[in-house]
Amino acid sequence: MSETDFPHLADAKRTVPQMKVNRIERDLWNAFRVWAPSSQTQRLASEANRALFAELLSFREDKKCRPFESDATKPEVTPRVPERLASVVVEMLVENFNGGPEPGGLSGSQREDFGNMLSTNLHLMKIIDLDIESFWRRVVWCCSADRLAYYEHDLDRNFDWKRFGIELKLAQLVEQQDPQYWEIEGLEDTVKRAAPYVENLSIEQLMPFPFVPPLEGRLDPEKLTTLVEGFTNLPLATLRLSYCQLSAGCGAILGRFLSRFGPSLKHLDISNNRLDALELDQLCPGLTVYQGTVDKLDLSYNPIGASGVLILGGAIKGGPQLSELNFTGCLMGVEGSFRVSFAKLVAVLRRVAFSFIFFLQVIQLMSFHTPLKRVWLNCVPISPEGQRKLVQVLLENERIDEVQIRECGLSKQLQAKIKRILSSNAKRRMKSKHLRIAKSLEDEANDGKHFRSLGSLYELNRKAFPIFSTDRVKAP
Repeated sequence: MSETDFPHLADAKRTVPQMKVNRIERDLWNAFRVWAPSSQTQRLASEANRALFAELLSFREDKKCRPFESDATKPEVTPRVPERLASVVVEMLVENFNGGPEPGGLSGSQREDFGNMLSTNLHLMKIIDLDIESFWRRVVWCCSADRLAYYEHDLDRNFDWKRFGIELKLAQLVEQQDPQYWEIEGLEDTVKRAAPYVENLSIEQLMPFPFVPPLEGRLDPEKLTTLVEGFTNLPLATLRLSYCQLSAGCGAILGRFLSRFGPSLKHLDISNNRLDALELDQLCPGLTVYQGTVDKLDLSYNPIGASGVLILGGAIKGGPQLSELNFTGCLMGVEGSFRVSFAKLVAVLRRVAFSFIFFLQVIQLMSFHTPLKRVWLNCVPISPEGQRKLVQVLLENERIDEVQIRECGLSKQLQAKIKRILSSNAKRRMKSKHLRIAKSLEDEANDGKHFRSLGSLYELNRKAFPIFSTDRVKAP
């Protein structure tokens, strides 16, 4: 380059803008790269009435033990960090939610935030159309009385959280709502709406009538009639009515319910009530004509007495009902443990006598009812004669899988003997099952074919392949 070119180069340098950035501008540029509005914010913002909000992305350790506990439920917002526009939109949708499915147009993370922020105290009719798993997980956690059950269900990847949550919400709605408002609040419509999801229903304590204080928590015939009429069309597999103080007049209502109900019910739990032999006499006809098969019946802690067991045995005799029976803590009726005697010795003797009669009826039921496989007799005193009868029945009936007899006055040696009998019976059942399977497979293999025995095959082999003598044939 010649010397004459330097002035020309200097003029050209002065005309070109210099790309100089001071420290303040560099900091602004770096800040813009961090705090720039995302494409999602720019799409949501409008030039007319919406301002742009900067978004902050932060990473920190997740110390939550339950999957549904998202940071959206407790956002950490400081005056220096404005709230995300997407969070503002989701909060507004949650505040104005009034039933129906979740709002459309939400991304996956926004749907999770919506489910994490929505209240679990909403009425069942408003949330029944939601299909957000995080929300139904929260419903199960808040409404279930068994915290351990949540973690057990969490291990199953295919567990239906929505179905279980709807069952809990429906049971909570029945328990916590005043029975005089069941019809006004549309309980029947709610039950019909929840029918496709409900399989198991557990109802325990009920709200009392305010003008009848002594009947607090009691499921009297009037309440029970209203309740079971709404459940007639539900495809229930389990119905629990424990701790409802069912007493006079409730057995006939439950019997009519069973006679009209579909064949889906497999487990009926009416434990911890006041059902005696008279109420069981009204319940058993419905159990006899029931369309399906009730496998489990829980009558624990009811004063059914020996006559109640006799009535139950007559109702299920020769039928497929009841493979499992629970008589835990069943009182011996008014003649037994409820009767007040002037002499304590006489009361004890009567209790022992009625307990023996009660247990004798149970033993007879175990011996003649073929479908019965499991019996719970915990906390029922068993006399020495009853103990001998129990051992005899277990030796004669191999079909019985389990008999629970804790706190029945049995010695440790006798309990160990009963366990050995049940174990040997289980081995015999398994052996006979294997023999039946082998026999069926052999019959299928022999179907339409003719097989020779081993002896006939040996004779055929001798004829087809004769064994010649090794002696040399002499020449003539």
